Amino acid sequence: MLFYKELYLDKECSVKKRKIIWKLRKNSGIVNVYLITNAQATDLFDIVHASVLKQSYFQSQEIVILGMATSKEHAVQIVTRMVN
Repeated sequence: MLFYKELYLDKECSVKKRKIIWKLRKNSGIVNVYLITNAQATDLFDIVHASVLKQSYFQSQEIVILGMATSKEHAVQIVTRMVN
């Protein structure tokens, strides 16, 4: 799992950035965090709940995390900013 150097974050995640990254790397449980990742298919980005990364499939993949948000709506707003 790789993290983009300049992560796109909403307000709540920017305050807890280090703690969220630590929990993701330790495969610890995270509630209410959505991740913006590089697309695994033909799309530009994927928005997934942080708990999805605990699945064995994702642990064997090279995932690049581009952003984090506390809700899916905030994640969509961040992706909109990234595209524009």
